[in-house]
Amino acid sequence: MISRLTSVSDITDQSMSTKDSIKISIIPSFIASTCCLSPSVLAWMGLVFMSDVFVQYQLLIKLLALLLVFIFFAVYVYFDLGIQTITDLQKQRTKILIILLQSLVVFLVIYAILTQYINPAICAALGEQGICNIS
Repeated sequence: MISRLTSVSDITDQSMSTKDSIKISIIPSFIASTCCLSPSVLAWMGLVFMSDVFVQYQLLIKLLALLLVFIFFAVYVYFDLGIQTITDLQKQRTKILIILLQSLVVFLVIYAILTQYINPAICAALGEQGICNIS
């Protein structure tokens, strides 16, 4: 039994929320992957001594990037959606939760692609396996 038919505006809202989720999470995912991408890039530039800094602060960089996802999301909700009161937040609760969950999933997917596929490709191109094996 179909309780509610999907209208064109519901489909448009869903596609807009997907685009917004990508906008929210693309920069933090690049920041989170710097702990793994930077040593190989720094090795390519000849600055091998800086790679130890990124290794020591891997967890801190990843937590900072996750915090940035939430900050970007809060800015998006406040300015783009125009939600400034708790009653507005309660009215659009499901839309906000969908965008938040999509943003977190997009963040994890981009981070995984960067660390699992792009970093090994850079390391293979550089031929430096020792410095690029950072887990």
